[in-house]
Amino acid sequence: MTLRKSSLPLVCGLALVSTVVEAQTGVSGPSSRFWAANFRFQQTISDNATFTSNNVPPQPDMVSRLGGGLAYTRVSDRSQLLFGGQGNVSFYRDSPQNNTFGYGVNFSGSYEFTPRTSFGFAQTLSQGYSRDSALLTDQGILLPLVLTGTATTSASLAHRLSDKTTVSGNVAYRRVAFADPAFRGGSTISAGVNLNRQLTTRDGMSVSYSLGQSRPQEGVPVNTHSLNAGWSRTANARINFGLGGGVSSSSRPGGVSPVVTLNASANLSALVARGVLAVNYSRGIRQTFGLGRTQLTDVLSARFSHPIGQRFSVSNSLTYRLSRDPVGVEFTFHSWTYSASGGYQLAREWSIGASYRYERVTDPAANLLIASNSVSFSITYGHQWQ
Repeated sequence: MTLRKSSLPLVCGLALVSTVVEAQTGVSGPSSRFWAANFRFQQTISDNATFTSNNVPPQPDMVSRLGGGLAYTRVSDRSQLLFGGQGNVSFYRDSPQNNTFGYGVNFSGSYEFTPRTSFGFAQTLSQGYSRDSALLTDQGILLPLVLTGTATTSASLAHRLSDKTTVSGNVAYRRVAFADPAFRGGSTISAGVNLNRQLTTRDGMSVSYSLGQSRPQEGVPVNTHSLNAGWSRTANARINFGLGGGVSSSSRPGGVSPVVTLNASANLSALVARGVLAVNYSRGIRQTFGLGRTQLTDVLSARFSHPIGQRFSVSNSLTYRLSRDPVGVEFTFHSWTYSASGGYQLAREWSIGASYRYERVTDPAANLLIASNSVSFSITYGHQWQ
């Protein structure tokens, strides 16, 4: 049984901000320390384990995954630090050449300089298959089985102008690399400012501006300016909702006319029959890692989770994504993802779970169809101590 070797280039983030904050937190007074460890075994049966298209025969397979993680948290009156790491090994029964080792490391924290001013940062580094990368799947990028390395770094500074008004600034960097040269990685860097205002006890509003640059590997960089505004309302103790909109302008070097697109967002959260219903919609410009270009993406999702008794819980989620070229009609991807899962708490530290997942991607112009059904069973152990 062999593990797939990686030829990924080193993917690095920025570590300077974490060093600064760690020095600051050392003088913040008494603190509490917590440790958490977990172990998980998961068995998955899939009718298209490698997520190949209709041009290639699907490869049904059974995948066994062993994983574990360790996290350390330090909390004081003015600061919080979190450091965690996790790793997993995947074994494919019928295609051992796909066996692989994945890992992830995350480091985040916050520090309160004054009662009105605070600073936060987060940094992650991971390697695994693209199917398991939230950075890709959250944006509707569903690629075949390809080894992927990701790195993200972000920092923010917030200041309360008054009890109802807060202004903040943020910077972020993301980088994605693929082991297969058929897929093009890239990076994005962005900076923005936000103004949040509590209008009433139930209503709030926000205005934000951001400037970002997407740099696809071996491609032309794209600069994007975005201006957005949003409104949120707490209708009652059971319902919250919000609306947002704005405009983005994307341009490439060389005097090419900028492309203007409209942004939109809407969200609803409601307590329904002891369960939680969440519905979200978003529209905006994103970098299409793997294809080496930008995309205009609409995402509509709904999720309902419901506890049954003290130990059992179930959830269902459905997500539809429409991704297309903001300039022409080079590509138009439609993707659907449906999942249903249930979990049972055997004891304080032991739990079992089962889930079903369906994924489908189509591009009518290219006669592309990718579909996958999978069923998973898992057992998890978790322990916390000080």
